[in-house]
Amino acid sequence: MIKLKATDDFTAYAAQRDAGASPEAVLAAMKADGLDAPARMRGIRLVFALSFEEASAVIAGGRERLEAGRAEVLEALADLAS
Repeated sequence: MIKLKATDDFTAYAAQRDAGASPEAVLAAMKADGLDAPARMRGIRLVFALSFEEASAVIAGGRERLEAGRAEVLEALADLAS
């Protein structure tokens, strides 16, 4: 069961979902809007009816892409330096 806080309002993110946005895209929007990690977890679970494990996988996937992007940037910088 997802415990919501009185300040939780995920209607804008549900509208994004209804317009065809992926969980990853909605998660990025939540982060851009300044939601903290627990609120993003609650939101992504509620909006997409995900289990804790499924939502964790969405969040972890974002981290993996970020790390891969960082690795590419570091590799490009190393190539420029040599």
